[in-house]
Amino acid sequence: MTTATLPRLSALARSALRSAITSHPEWDLYRKGRGITAADLRIETMAEAARALEIDVERLAADYANANAWPHDANAVRELRARFNRVAPTIFGRPRELCESIFATSNAKQAGNMTARQFATIESICREAETGESSFRRRRRTGWTGGHTGDAEKEFSDAMRDNATADNAPPPPPKPAPVTSGAADLAGAIAAAIQAALANSMNADAIAALVDSRIADALAGHGAGTLRVQLADTSGNVRETSGLVHKSFGDLARIAAARKADGKPVNIWLAGPAGSGKTHAGHALADLMGLPFYGMGAKQTGFDVLGYRDAGGAYHGTPFRQAFEHGGVLQLDELDSWDNEACMALQSAIANGFCQFPDAIVPRHPDFLLIAGANTWGHGATADYVGRTKLDGAFLDRFVKLDWTYDESLESALCGNAAWAARVQRARAKASEAGLKVIISPRASIDGAALIAAGFTADRAAELTYLAALSADQRTIVGG
Repeated sequence: MTTATLPRLSALARSALRSAITSHPEWDLYRKGRGITAADLRIETMAEAARALEIDVERLAADYANANAWPHDANAVRELRARFNRVAPTIFGRPRELCESIFATSNAKQAGNMTARQFATIESICREAETGESSFRRRRRTGWTGGHTGDAEKEFSDAMRDNATADNAPPPPPKPAPVTSGAADLAGAIAAAIQAALANSMNADAIAALVDSRIADALAGHGAGTLRVQLADTSGNVRETSGLVHKSFGDLARIAAARKADGKPVNIWLAGPAGSGKTHAGHALADLMGLPFYGMGAKQTGFDVLGYRDAGGAYHGTPFRQAFEHGGVLQLDELDSWDNEACMALQSAIANGFCQFPDAIVPRHPDFLLIAGANTWGHGATADYVGRTKLDGAFLDRFVKLDWTYDESLESALCGNAAWAARVQRARAKASEAGLKVIISPRASIDGAALIAAGFTADRAAELTYLAALSADQRTIVGG
């Protein structure tokens, strides 16, 4: 592998590589030396980073070639869960969070099954909790290299340089005796359990080894699917795109390709929560169709839509005029917050196939495609979106309507930190179950992952993102 190339990687493997780079112990030093952040990791820069950090990309590609195979069925996973539950009181911090994330993925996305890597990760963490043997000690004893470099001796020399006391650490204390009746016995057992937990599970080397070498395992169940879309444009040219896309993008592309009996395209209304990627979908659709992209925010008057003549008679146009006359994808952001007067100016144009602008009557270009991005269906304010307008029924009837919900697999892949994304998604699910009127969007996953890659802890990233605007009671409900 050269500094500028990578072997052919699946989308899942690319996400795993990105996570392996940003969770590497020397990532912070590397990025500072080159003046980059996680956001700058593209194919070329990922190749250079993998080479500099000695990450075995070929092995990672092989590991993820069959990442969707589930050799461990639901019965085996239930037995593993029972084993984990027995030792869970002695597992703390990120190892426990990683296990819970994998179990959640198995239940939600894999019908209770697990990949070999997912199963082995939890099994290894359980074994460490049961035996008290640190991951560094076991790697030296067995020669196992499941980390970044593929070189056990170098990995250990680097680890020992960073923490010279690891091999001199005292042996773990004996496991606490079984609890018997009596307050004194119970108190003693609790104290022993806490001591054992602090001595073993909170060992900095063990946690670093687990997280550094296995954090990408969580991606195995969170891989966003790739989609290959082919679309024939009005000239008969076949265009295509592939890669990580929203689960509903295929439907959006097919709707955009549809033509009514008069040859005109339909108008599309995308309704989805904040941060669900509606505007990004509009850009991607324009790229797929080979058309220019235009955007307009909330408008109040017809002049904002149609343009106007100034005192000297000169016409001042708008993005709507440009797209309507010459073709293109026009995205109307937050259309459910527009004033009805502005919407009525649009309605005449999209209903009649021509529009009377202040300077001329202009026919609708056959490649003019209108997309409305909104948080509601245009029927007025909701508990979450109180600033939304109740729009005219005849205007709303002009649109084909597509529900654009969160795509959590895509969210996990885009943020590059599956364990963090799973934490945000659990908080979102708890908020929904409790009926909390709060928004925990994929932006919290993407922004929080960037903060973690920049050196913040996961707890601090939570404070700066999805927890920031919540009350103390709400934080308790979503679980921090």
